[in-house]
Amino acid sequence: GNEPSPEQHMRLSAISSDVQLVGRHGGACRRIEMLGSDGRWYAFILESSVNASSQRTEERAAQMSRFMNTLFNRHPVSQSKYLHLEIPALIPTGQHTRLVSDDPSCVSMMVALEQSLQKNNATIDDAYILFRTETARVFAESRDPKSGLVSREDSLSARLSAFHALCEQSVTDRALLSWAEQSCASASDLFKFRRNVAQSLGISSFINYMLAIGARRPQHILMSLSTGRIVHSQTRVSVSSRGLVECEEAVPFRLTRNITKLVGDSGVDGLFSAGIGIGIDCLNKNRELLDAMLVCVLRDEFIAWANTRATDRNSSGSGSSSTEPAVVDERLKESVKLMLKRAEPLADDNTQSAMNASLLTTGTPNQYELDGVSRKVAELISLAQNPMALCQMEPGWHPWF
Repeated sequence: GNEPSPEQHMRLSAISSDVQLVGRHGGACRRIEMLGSDGRWYAFILESSVNASSQRTEERAAQMSRFMNTLFNRHPVSQSKYLHLEIPALIPTGQHTRLVSDDPSCVSMMVALEQSLQKNNATIDDAYILFRTETARVFAESRDPKSGLVSREDSLSARLSAFHALCEQSVTDRALLSWAEQSCASASDLFKFRRNVAQSLGISSFINYMLAIGARRPQHILMSLSTGRIVHSQTRVSVSSRGLVECEEAVPFRLTRNITKLVGDSGVDGLFSAGIGIGIDCLNKNRELLDAMLVCVLRDEFIAWANTRATDRNSSGSGSSSTEPAVVDERLKESVKLMLKRAEPLADDNTQSAMNASLLTTGTPNQYELDGVSRKVAELISLAQNPMALCQMEPGWHPWF
């Protein structure tokens, strides 16, 4: 019963002679279509200049995401709400090329940003220039006259000032919503699109946060106009300078003011938050399976990291032993522990004290104080929307959008 059935597999019948040029990841890519034996056309993007190590890293991230979908399908709540991750098929075709399954209705968030700037006769470069001009102005005012240096507090103040300037002068918070209103054929289509975006973005943002997948720039987040589902591209697990799987970004995931305006406050507090909460509950109920899976898949990631470090060490003549097998195993286990911790509900001594106090006074525990999942969701969303955290993101991330 578990053996594959080749006679039920879809086969390739024909390849279309038309090659389309589409915008993806801030550049131009070629899209081809293939006809399957089921009578459907399947679209693929041909990506070039993708090195082999990046391909392997993204394949490992996709493998972990597929395992998450298996857990979601077994969880009664996530299954009833049809929560799952949209994972494109990655097919290597050469050392630096591959085919990636594509939905022709998918559009990146960068399109909405570019259209909004074009209405004001501006470009992406103008936003960068304004950011650098504003930070340079604040730096000049706060620089120490003797040392010529700028303190960290003044540096953050400069970035925050530039962030607010861009929000007020360059990019409106309705850019993404206006694009959606123009792209959807009717009000009912717009309602379904916003609802599905909130739900899909919630669960996918949480998984990316847990797996330490950063760099969620607008060009790396695709929205399907036909289904409202979110597709993340270039999902690569981040190995920090400490040799651990952790993302060194100030925000846990992308939830900027334009996304908040698109899904609405009710969408953030409703479907978006619910997706994160259900994801936390599902993964913690399958903690042992998840632990074993992460160790199995991430071992290859750390072997590749160790080989890279060994090459750099040999070229520099350093005698460091940070890439020895014992050290690699230790950092692998520590990384998995960190990933599982990111998926845990909040629980501390204050929660236990609140439970004891509530039991003594009312005889029943205070559910609001005990709900660590809700507190975890609220903390992540608050940090993702915090202007002080957003202004620390690099300009290419477009935190003001």
